[in-house]
Amino acid sequence: MHGNIAEWVEDVAAEYLKDGGTEEAVVTGRRNARVLRGGSWLNDTYYVRSSSRSYGAPGNSDDYIGFRVARASL
Repeated sequence: MHGNIAEWVEDVAAEYLKDGGTEEAVVTGRRNARVLRGGSWLNDTYYVRSSSRSYGAPGNSDDYIGFRVARASL
């Protein structure tokens, strides 16, 4: 699935911890930017990985940005 689209995720854009911590940078309500994970067909191969992050305004759309539909059985 890598390389298809860059995916919107729930995280609000924030910097990772500077002390080398391993926790994800998740800060709610601080910025008007959301995280895009992974790369798309538009990116170089280095960015086509789940740890690649970029930011964008929540209303942005393009043919290389999207989200994955998931289904959980009840």
